[in-house]
Amino acid sequence: MRDTLVLNNPLLRCAFLVLVVLLGYWGTALPPGPACAQSPARSLEKDLSQTRNKAQKHRKALQSLTAKERRLYTDLAQTEKRIQKLRDRLSQQQKRLETLRKQQRRLSQETKGLQARQQAQEQALQKVLRELWPLHLARKYGGGMQTDSWAEADRHLTWLKTYYDQAEVHLMQLQRRAKAIAAKTEEHEALVQKTQSTVAELTQTRERLVEDRLTYLNRVRSIRSQRLAKEDQLAAIQETIDSLQYRLKSLKSKNFKDQKGYLPWPARGSVVQEFAPAADQPHRGIGLKVSSSTVKAVSWGKVVHNDQLRGFGHVVILLHQGGYYSLYAFLAQSDVRMGQQVEKGEIIGKPGYYPQADATGLYFELRFGQKAINPEVWLVSR
Repeated sequence: MRDTLVLNNPLLRCAFLVLVVLLGYWGTALPPGPACAQSPARSLEKDLSQTRNKAQKHRKALQSLTAKERRLYTDLAQTEKRIQKLRDRLSQQQKRLETLRKQQRRLSQETKGLQARQQAQEQALQKVLRELWPLHLARKYGGGMQTDSWAEADRHLTWLKTYYDQAEVHLMQLQRRAKAIAAKTEEHEALVQKTQSTVAELTQTRERLVEDRLTYLNRVRSIRSQRLAKEDQLAAIQETIDSLQYRLKSLKSKNFKDQKGYLPWPARGSVVQEFAPAADQPHRGIGLKVSSSTVKAVSWGKVVHNDQLRGFGHVVILLHQGGYYSLYAFLAQSDVRMGQQVEKGEIIGKPGYYPQADATGLYFELRFGQKAINPEVWLVSR
């Protein structure tokens, strides 16, 4: 409890800031130091190479899917054109069929009219024959006919014969007309059947093409879905590449600000105290309940403080390039020396008792000059 009150005491905080400023004069410009840890860099370079190869394979697969999609769209467009042509032909054939059927109905009505006229003519001829037949017999055999009626009978016979001859001519014309109409009707029936057959074939062809179009559409949807999935996968892979490149840069770069979001955690464990500088009892760093046995430097730096600090226990402060500081408090032990250049990930001490966790832990701060900054924004996500 005493340590907690001291940790949040404004006067002690002010003293700590003064200490940081004074320590800053010891090494505002850090020497380059040795190269970055090669093992993590080599591992990242290997991951980056593998991810780039994976991206290349996805690009090739995406190009193949895009080419397939274009070909399918071309085939689909050709099928649409063929369907449209068939629709036009089918429409023409249906119009022709309707015209033929109208002509067929007209010929049928005309045939019926001729048949009625022919029947009436035949009935009239039969009547004439019935009237001519007794006169013919009387003239031939001379029986049943008086002398004074012969002149009248001859006139009557001559008139009937003339009428009969004209009726017979007219009847023959009707028969010829009926034959012509019958031939025309038969021709129309053949044309109707042929047109109906053509319409049926065109309809079947159109139905097959419509099925082909549906097949193409389904294939297009499938290919498009695969292509979009590949694009999403490629975008995710590219994000991974960008992240790996940035992490590799952060490993190789001594510039502290280049490592934002990729700093390693100083120790394994869980956060028990969040960064809350505006709280009633401000927390300008984070508190960890530690499960590891060591505390490591989050980046290359120079040891500018390694001693007891009231309210913080044993404290190590590192100065990094660009005026950034990292603070490691409540250490049980530290073997680094003042002015020592430490590597990223190098052990700087062992965690000790941390009051906020009531267990082994670590209080960790990051500062830019005198300003406290949120460590969790700078540490790698986990």
